[in-house]
Amino acid sequence: MNRFEVARAVLLPATLVCVGCSHAESTDSIRLLEPQAQAATPLGTITTPPSDLYPIISPLVGGNSYAIAHPNDYDIARDPNEVPPTPLADGATVTFNVLEISTVIAPADPTTNPPVWSGAADIRANFLAFGATTSDPSVPSGFWTPRVPGPFLKVVAGRKVNVVLQNSSSNTNTHSIDFHAVVGLKGGSAMLTAAPGATAKLAITPTHPGLYLYHCSEAGTPRGIAEHMNMGMYGLMLVLSGSNEDNFANLVSGSTEHYVFEEDVFLNATGNFDEPKMLNTLTPDFVTYNGRVSSLVDHPLSGSRGAGNYVIYHGAGGAHIPSFHIIGVVFDRTWILADTSSRPLRGLQTVPIPSAGAAVMEVDQSNLIVNATSDGVVGTQLDILVDHASPYFRKGALGLMLVTP
Repeated sequence: MNRFEVARAVLLPATLVCVGCSHAESTDSIRLLEPQAQAATPLGTITTPPSDLYPIISPLVGGNSYAIAHPNDYDIARDPNEVPPTPLADGATVTFNVLEISTVIAPADPTTNPPVWSGAADIRANFLAFGATTSDPSVPSGFWTPRVPGPFLKVVAGRKVNVVLQNSSSNTNTHSIDFHAVVGLKGGSAMLTAAPGATAKLAITPTHPGLYLYHCSEAGTPRGIAEHMNMGMYGLMLVLSGSNEDNFANLVSGSTEHYVFEEDVFLNATGNFDEPKMLNTLTPDFVTYNGRVSSLVDHPLSGSRGAGNYVIYHGAGGAHIPSFHIIGVVFDRTWILADTSSRPLRGLQTVPIPSAGAAVMEVDQSNLIVNATSDGVVGTQLDILVDHASPYFRKGALGLMLVTP
């Protein structure tokens, strides 16, 4: 019978227990993951995993703690594996839409049955999420449903993309798109602004290779930009050079590609953006990967040692600079600040990512050691990815990278 070793995630809604220490500290409503060693567990014996193991085991046994506990709530989290394999064709049309929805940002206590996440009660937020459709058949079906972050766009410098923004008449907000890869007035948002029920169109031609943010600028007000990004309206666009001598494109060819976005979330009691809290404290309620707490546990970065290297496209848009780290992993190549035209840095342990910036990290699959259990049967490795500044991973910036043999 196959076995695997699993890190134990213990969620402590009221008390922080220091592993190896004799004292306890009050954490009030802080949501904490404390990885611990856990003995190998026979996979075949797991039917309903214990609640303290569930967040880690669920990807291995086909579970999803959020989906089980919230069958009637929309899962706002973007699967990090939704990266189109090839760039859009020249002249492709991408039609953006916006979902305005109230759903769970931080699921509740893990001691409930079925097990879920974090504090004593679900915390809900009023999300604004980009979705899209395209005329290009290279984008797999289901990749661009409205979630957070928005669809991952892969294009080639010099190729035209016809962008359409459709704002449903059922929405209550004006929306727009500012592409950081677009050279021009407000990144195109001056032309790509639509009130509820309206449509805006613009043909864009990115010219500079790299990894760039796009986000909603609302109607162009400073508060509106902060509010709509806080509530989920952001995404990434990868611009490839298109040259056969493009070292970056050649290096990532054949790799498994993954999409991560970290955001600080400031909420008031009604689940809306709390601007005074942001301005006066710079202390977010949650720090999320891909939309919500535990999103990259329910939807881990997944691949296998035989499927190529791991490439991680990571964006950030919050009030602090993330310190991206994967426990037990050294980044073999890193394109700092997403400068894919320059030589990558090698052997980084932690990567800083500025707000409204991005980075690209590669992990050589030959350096991923899949754990073996005590009886020598090769199993599955789970690497924990975090914002290594501890206040931020304790507020939600924690996920998993799943490696199979």
